[in-house]
Amino acid sequence: MREGERLKDKGVLYPTSDAFVLFVSRNRNRLRGSFDFVIPPAEVVEGMINKRSLYDAATRIGVPYPKTLFPRSVSEIEHMKDEFEFPAFLKPFYSHLWFEIFGSKGFVVNNYEELLEGYERASSHGLEAMVQTIVTGLESNIYTVSTYVATDGEPKAGFVWQKIRQCPKDFGVGSLVTSVHDEGLVKTGLRFYKEIGYRGIGSLEFKRDERDGIFKLIELNARPWLQNLHSTCAGLNLPLLEYLDLTKQELPDWGEYADGVRWHDALNDLKSYNSYRRTGTLGFGEWVRSWLGSECNAYFAWDDLLPAFKRAEYGVEVAKLLIEYVKPGMMHG
Repeated sequence: MREGERLKDKGVLYPTSDAFVLFVSRNRNRLRGSFDFVIPPAEVVEGMINKRSLYDAATRIGVPYPKTLFPRSVSEIEHMKDEFEFPAFLKPFYSHLWFEIFGSKGFVVNNYEELLEGYERASSHGLEAMVQTIVTGLESNIYTVSTYVATDGEPKAGFVWQKIRQCPKDFGVGSLVTSVHDEGLVKTGLRFYKEIGYRGIGSLEFKRDERDGIFKLIELNARPWLQNLHSTCAGLNLPLLEYLDLTKQELPDWGEYADGVRWHDALNDLKSYNSYRRTGTLGFGEWVRSWLGSECNAYFAWDDLLPAFKRAEYGVEVAKLLIEYVKPGMMHG
């Protein structure tokens, strides 16, 4: 509010985390005096940040998602014992609260005993959690439909990107991703956004289940996502669309974007490679070829090197990883 008072004209506000989406939503009336922003209606924000409400909406709209159970206590887990399918993922209702405590997206549980242990750990911190059957398949089966839904309720663009690798390896954030086209997935994603009354930039993540070939909804990021520069590099600048819309300027046509444009987070991808290498699923040469010549980088830029140096803690993080690589038996492939 103090910053808003200093501005000659209204600022344009982009909340870029779940916590700040909730903050802006819950204080929208006070903030509108100094800032322009576009976020979904309050009930939609509360529902989409809460993962249970996301799956309730998917059921209503008819978008497939993995089998998910919502026990409210240990005793309910005991009553549901025969309904769980393992391996499963114990994931939170509110991801940002979970991450502050556990530093992860959730717990993989391979049996009933691990499920009970994980649920009790979450409950001891006052966190609600659901149990979701893990969708089988590689990280490259994960696709995301990103868009900007304008203030008039119409999606103005559809951008699809595919994970190549992620960090951590099994349940993490994309460290190397590429732009693709999938009209069926775009149609499903944009229908979901419209049906729930969404507004602003968002990303719907799906994973193709190798057992039945169906794309299943995993999560919604109700904000600009980590790799949002990727769509701009591919030719579709979603933050600019939002800015033009909020400042009441003419919006361009959807436009096209290029396939095969890669976004690369060098440090996280190095960590990811270390995990793949340990399982013998990725050789050094294949790894280098996969990111060499990437068109879009998370932190690195020749004209501004400081973010990359800061990201790597001025070489400390890279040195740690190199020490891991020179350990006996690690430099193969």
